Parts: sequence; C-alpha cells; structure tokens
Amino acid sequence: MKKYPFLVLLFAGLLYFKRATSQGKTTAQFWGVWELKERKMRGQPAFTPVRPGQYKLFTNDGSMQLFQVTDKGTFITSYGTYRLLSDSTFEESFTKSVYFSNPKPGITGFRFLTPEKMNSRFGEPGAYNEEIWVRIPYAGDAK
Repeated sequence: MKKYPFLVLLFAGLLYFKRATSQGKTTAQFWGVWELKERKMRGQPAFTPVRPGQYKLFTNDGSMQLFQVTDKGTFITSYGTYRLLSDSTFEESFTKSVYFSNPKPGITGFRFLTPEKMNSRFGEPGAYNEEIWVRIPYAGDAK
C-alpha cells in the first residue's frame, strides 16, 4: 500500500516531464505537482498550515487533478480542466469533485512568490480565500 503515493507522484512527474517547450514561461512554470501548505479563509487574520498530503497536478494539456495522500492510499478528490487567462489568472472547471455537488468554473488569481512557491486567491471580491502552494520537485527538473 505504501507504494501507491510514490507511484502517483512518479506518474505526475512523468507528465510534467513531457511538457512542451514552445509554451510561454508562465505556462511552463505553472505545470507540475503542487502541494498545499497554508490557507487563509475569508475573515481569518493570517495563513494557517494545512494537513499534509493535499496536492494539485496541472498538466501541459490543460487537465488538472486534486488528490489527497493518506496512510490508507491516494484519492483523487477533484478533476477537470484549467486554462491560463493571463500571467496572473487562470480558470478552473471541475468535471467531478467530492467537494462540490454542482461544480462551476471559477477564476483564480495567482502569483509566483518564487519559481517554486505560488500564492492563489479565489472567491468573491472582498471575500477572497488564499492558499500557498509549493512545487514538488522531481529528478527531471532542469535547474
């Protein structure tokens, strides 16, 4: 059972490795596996750490998956598509999600704090939620 999380990350890494080099810098920087580290919900004064093992995979073909790694295995919690709208926004369209019964497309703002760390912001104006995501490196990454 312990091999499944490793296999999922290995598969995600292989998809990341296949990225096309003809895309723009922001697009290529966006692809990969990201782990959620901190969250700030509307009304909270500061970011708080989240439970480890929450990941998001953005592939170069516009698909995305959110998955949770636990001691019982790896579970896909949501999947769908995304598209970059600008250097600071993308649209997520969930096909299926355990979090939403009727998922709708949503616009998410983002900015890279470093090449390996991203802040995302979503929700209604004046009532945003924010998250800090950290890229999971893999051996094929060129430095």
